[in-house]
Amino acid sequence: MLGRTILLTYKHKTHAVDSVGNVISNADVNYLLILHCWKAASQWFVYVGGMS
Repeated sequence: MLGRTILLTYKHKTHAVDSVGNVISNADVNYLLILHCWKAASQWFVYVGGMS
C-alpha cells in the first residue's frame, strides 16, 4: 500500500454589503485542507479533512 499526505491552504476574501450597497465588512478566511491519499489494488483512495 502506497500512501501520501498532502496539505493545501486556501485564502478567500469575503464581503458584506448593507442595504444601500456600502461594504460594511471585509474578512479573509483561511482554509486548511488535508488530503490523505493511498493506493491499494491499483486504485487511489482519498480522504479529505479540513478546517477553516
